[in-house]
Amino acid sequence: MFPKQEHNMSFHVDASDHGASPGNTPEQNLVALKAAVLATLQGGTLHINGHYVVATPGLLDAIVIDKPMTVRIDGSLTATSGAFQPNPPYIFKVVADGVTFRGAGALIGDGALNAANLDEGDRIQMPGLLYVEGDNFELEGVTIDSPPKVGIYLVGCRRAKIAGRFIGGPTTHTNGETAYFAIRMSGGGDHLIESDFGEVGSDARYVTAIRTFGLAAANRVTVRNCFAKVHEKLFYGHGEEHLVADNVIIGSKTDAIRINGSRNRVLRNRIWGGKGAVSVYDGSDNDISFNNAYNLTQTGIYFGVSQVGDHSSSKVIGNHLAGTGNALADGIMFDLKGADCTDLEVKDNLVVNFASAEVDPVEEQGLIRIRVLSPHSVRRAVVAGNNLRNTLQNGVVLNRVIDSLVSHNKGSDISKHFLVEDGGAYNRWLDNSATEVGTIGVAGLSSASDTAGNMYTRQPLTAEASCAAGLTTHVNHGGIAPNAQIFLKATTADFATLMAGRWPLATVSGTGFNVALGTGTPAAGVERFAYHIVQ
Repeated sequence: MFPKQEHNMSFHVDASDHGASPGNTPEQNLVALKAAVLATLQGGTLHINGHYVVATPGLLDAIVIDKPMTVRIDGSLTATSGAFQPNPPYIFKVVADGVTFRGAGALIGDGALNAANLDEGDRIQMPGLLYVEGDNFELEGVTIDSPPKVGIYLVGCRRAKIAGRFIGGPTTHTNGETAYFAIRMSGGGDHLIESDFGEVGSDARYVTAIRTFGLAAANRVTVRNCFAKVHEKLFYGHGEEHLVADNVIIGSKTDAIRINGSRNRVLRNRIWGGKGAVSVYDGSDNDISFNNAYNLTQTGIYFGVSQVGDHSSSKVIGNHLAGTGNALADGIMFDLKGADCTDLEVKDNLVVNFASAEVDPVEEQGLIRIRVLSPHSVRRAVVAGNNLRNTLQNGVVLNRVIDSLVSHNKGSDISKHFLVEDGGAYNRWLDNSATEVGTIGVAGLSSASDTAGNMYTRQPLTAEASCAAGLTTHVNHGGIAPNAQIFLKATTADFATLMAGRWPLATVSGTGFNVALGTGTPAAGVERFAYHIVQ
C-alpha cells in the first residue's frame, strides 16, 4: 500500500485510504498516518477507524498535527516503544492551536509501565502517547490505555479541555515509584479536566492522575466531575488558582489531593480510603471546603510547609472527615513550623475517629490542631461551629496561637480535654460544649485568655439513672452547665406510681442535678428514669 499524493487534500480523510492497515508493519502505518494528516485540510477531520500498530521511535518522528483539525479515533493506535530516552517516544505531537481528538477509540501503550521517580533533568525524557504544545487542544471520549509513563503531556499550552477515559497502569504500588501519570503539565495553564481515571474491578491504575510540577507548573487548572481509582492522587498540583471540585476518588494509599501554592480551591469532593483527603503546602489563601472523606488512616486535611509559605487567610469549612478509628494523626492540622500565620478559618466541619493513640508524649494531639514552632505564632484564627467526635486524645488544640476565637464548637466522646491552649494567649474560648470528656475545662489556659459559656460533662446528655425510693435523688453527671435544662421520663411503672402522675422537678446541683420527687405514695426499692439534658 502506498500513500496518495500530497496534493489530494480533503476535509474528510480516512487513514485507510492512505495506506494504514492492520496488516502493515508499524513503520508502514507511521508513514501512512503522516500522509493522512498531510492530506487533511485545515479544519477538516482525519478518521482512524481501524486497529493499527504504529512505530514510535521518538518524539522527533511522531505524527505531527500542525494545523487546526479533528482527529477522530474510533479504532485504536498501539505504540511500539515506551523507552526512557532523550528523544522519548510518543504517537502524536500536537503543535497547532485548535486541534481536537474525539471518538470511541483508544491510544494504547506498548506494554512498558515505568513508575520510577526521576531527577529534574530527566523529566524531558518521559515517554508517553500524546504530546501537546498547541493551545485550545480538546480530547473527548478517547481512551488512553496503559501509557509507558505519561498518557497526555501538556507542554506550555493553554486552555486544553480533556474529557477522556484513562485505564491501565501498574497493578501494585511501590513506595518511591510515584511518577506514572495520566496527564502531566508543564507551563501554560487554564486547562479543564473532566475525565475518568481507572476502572472499578481492576487493580490496574495510575499512580497520580494529574500532575503539574515545580517552578514551571501550569496555573489555573480546573479538575471537576472526575472519577479516580488511583494508587495515590487524583491531583498533585504546584501552581496557583487551581479548582478541584465535585470529584469521586477511591483507593488512594496517600492523600488523595495535594496542592502546592496559593489561591487554590478544593471543593465538594468525595473520597473513600487513603492516608488523608487533602494536603496543602507552601501557600496562602487556599480554600478547602465541603469535602466528604471517609475511612482515612492519617490526617484528613493537612497544611504543611516544605519550602516557603505561611497559609495565611486559608479556609477549612464544612468538611466531613472520618477516620478508621485507628487513625493516629489529627483530623485537621495546620503544621506551620517556621512561619508566622494570620486569619485562618476552621468552621462547621464534622471530624470523627482521629487521634486514636498518643504519637508524641510531649505534644498534644486533637481532632483539630493548629501548631507553629517558636519563635513564630498564629494570629486571628477562628475555630467555630465544628462538631468533633470520638478520639482518645483532645478536641481543639492551639499551639502558640494568639488573639484568636474558639467558639460554638460541639464535642462528644473526647478522652482527654475538649479544649487545649498550649503556649498561646489573648484567645477567646466562648460557648463551646462537650459531653463525655475526660477532663473538664480548658487545659493550659493562659491568664491573658478569656472563657465564657463553655459547658462540659463527663457523661452523655441522654442516659438513664436510678432513683431510690424517697423524696430527693442526686445524679452525679461529671459536670453540667448552670443553665442546663433537664427532661425526665419514667421507665418503670413503680416510678410513675411514685410520682403520682406529677412531673418531678430537676435542678442543677454541683456537677450533676437533683430530682425532687412528687407527693405520691413512695414505691419500695430502686426505680429508673431516663433523662435528657439540653445545654
